[in-house]
Amino acid sequence: MAEIKNHPGSHTSTTVIAVLTLIAAVIAALPGFFALNKEHAAIYYAVESSGIQIPDSLNPGSVRKVLSSNGIPSNTLNVDLINQGNYQADEVKVSIVVPGKFITFSSKPKNEDNPIWVRLPELQLPLNKNSIQFSVEQLGTTKPLTLSFGYQRESDEKPLVQVFYNGNPASLVNSVLSVPSWSPWDVFRIPLYILGGGLILVLIWAAGIVIVSTPKFKEQFEVFLIKVAREVVKSIYPFH
Repeated sequence: MAEIKNHPGSHTSTTVIAVLTLIAAVIAALPGFFALNKEHAAIYYAVESSGIQIPDSLNPGSVRKVLSSNGIPSNTLNVDLINQGNYQADEVKVSIVVPGKFITFSSKPKNEDNPIWVRLPELQLPLNKNSIQFSVEQLGTTKPLTLSFGYQRESDEKPLVQVFYNGNPASLVNSVLSVPSWSPWDVFRIPLYILGGGLILVLIWAAGIVIVSTPKFKEQFEVFLIKVAREVVKSIYPFH
């Protein structure tokens, strides 16, 4: 049977690594743990713009004037909102600037639907204006809200959309439907990763101590390392 020699401090070093890992995991978990039962909103928004492509041969300026006089927007701006926190957002402030003039507004759901998870604004579009600010109140969780604005484009600039909630900037995403809802797992994911990585490090460290402390294992391990080194050299210098 192979004899294992106990080196002074070998068990101490393993214990120190294990304790440090545990401390690091606890420190990483504390902020999330204290915030676990805290009510908070998490607002995300997506912006999509589309418009009618008017060929130059049709005199785009004249066509836009006809559309505008008939209340038909040449472009549409959709702003999608969603709250993926664990509590409603008391107030979501939205600021929009378009390269033209507002013509129409609609939302999904509509005010007439009386949705219980959001209080929609009674929005009156400013005539002949290119900017607007309004608030959406008591936005509940996990329900997507779409705000659609029709406008008459007058330049090639892009619309500017800003969203704030409870004094914080909302996060811009490609699609609000792709944002996962809040989960307690989000709080403890990083601490668990730290703990798992630390345990793996402890196992590797302990295995190294056993190899070094056992002459037979140490000799076999050294032979193994020499073989690996030779194969690496052969792969780098195949013609030597």
